[in-house]
Amino acid sequence: MCGRYTLGLTKKSLEERYDADLQEQLLIPRYNVAPTQSVPILCQQSPGIISVAKWGLIPSWAKDASIAAKTINARAETLSEKPSFKQALTSKRCLIPMTGFYEWKLISGRKIPHFIHLNDAEIISAAGLYDDWQNASGLWVRTCTIITTEVNQLLSELHHRMPVFLPPKQEKTWIDPNADPQSLDALLRPYPDDHFSFHPVSQAVNKVGTDHAGLLDEHDPGPSYTQGSLFD
Repeated sequence: MCGRYTLGLTKKSLEERYDADLQEQLLIPRYNVAPTQSVPILCQQSPGIISVAKWGLIPSWAKDASIAAKTINARAETLSEKPSFKQALTSKRCLIPMTGFYEWKLISGRKIPHFIHLNDAEIISAAGLYDDWQNASGLWVRTCTIITTEVNQLLSELHHRMPVFLPPKQEKTWIDPNADPQSLDALLRPYPDDHFSFHPVSQAVNKVGTDHAGLLDEHDPGPSYTQGSLFD
């Protein structure tokens, strides 16, 4: 799964990367993005605009927002089967920009957070879905979910799932309204492991309210760490 990620970018760098305009006036670099928070996305219906959505998809037909707690991720293998994602897969696909993400590894009885990032690029696009939901006050809320797939060999050290990441050449295919469904299915694969690196970080990332660049620094979790499978 993916439950926390980073977007350490300015508005200008994000707009230049995607050749699109961000609707928000300001983008503050983020180092501990968590579910229910607002995040930038590029939608299938308006690829030239970077809109903002809350992380945790609420289908347009949902009676209340409580479903969002269960829909921060969507399994690639069952997208076409789940009512929450089936319709969005057809007409509401999106890109979710990231500069890295976190996973926790259980080692000697402790969950050690790790920061995972690309070796050869600053930013990477996760494949996502979005939807627009009207709340009880009549306000429309845009929400999104990150699609996950089986993990690659390197990151299997940390978890059995990972986000579906798209190379730049495949980004436009994912949000193309006329894309062949079979071509989309071929995109939902693990990203090659030789593109990634990871290292342990401080437990400070566990607290949602903590958000600063220092969270990315490598942190020594103690002598028991070297006994884990990460170094086998």
